Amino acid sequence: MGGLVYDETPVPQKTIGYELPDSNSIAVSMGGRYEVNEKIDVGLSALYSMRESRDVKNSSLDGTFKGGNVLMISTGIGYKF
Repeated sequence: MGGLVYDETPVPQKTIGYELPDSNSIAVSMGGRYEVNEKIDVGLSALYSMRESRDVKNSSLDGTFKGGNVLMISTGIGYKF
């Protein structure tokens, strides 16, 4: 499995803050699942989101958000009753 996402930030310039920084990003993901037998399968996946830098100037901030990339890894086990 694989995926590619372009995510535009919904946070407007005038309301962005340090408690919820946000910027546009591009994310890539990949994963797979292996059937051990007819009752058990295992899966592994990863997503890497590359965040763009964002210059901010509003009533409470004047600066740049940068370096906010994200790596998520997950695994799972499925069992059929």
